[in-house]
Amino acid sequence: MRSQRQEPHCERHSTYGGAKFIAKRMRFCAYTAANGDFLITMNADKTITVTFDKDNVHSVLIDLPTMKYYPSISDAYLDASVPTVIKAWGTDITDSLILNKDLAVTIRGGYNSEYTSNSGTTTIHGTVTVKKGSLTVEHLIVQ
Repeated sequence: MRSQRQEPHCERHSTYGGAKFIAKRMRFCAYTAANGDFLITMNADKTITVTFDKDNVHSVLIDLPTMKYYPSISDAYLDASVPTVIKAWGTDITDSLILNKDLAVTIRGGYNSEYTSNSGTTTIHGTVTVKKGSLTVEHLIVQ
């Protein structure tokens, strides 16, 4: 969420999956949301909580030979037909991954939503089983 206009005393506190706006004695704050602008009129003390749906459709990416997004690491792997680098957002994923193709696969976790940095970690809640091929991981935790 990006601030469009911000009055001098407006504070914004964000968390993953939602945002909490805190304002003290001011006229207004306006923020840009993914689906447009909204205006908060501050005529008294208020606490406003906004909840966003999590985008799972773009949480996994294979960018070679062509860029394609997937909702899970398993879906990306099933679609792979050449040695592949699978990139995943730095978030928690529930998945049971079975590698059964004769492919070299690298899973790089911890990416931000733009896939420009992978300084975080991806946590798979489930199992990863390598039956065939090879697997290299980076910034990935399996629990």
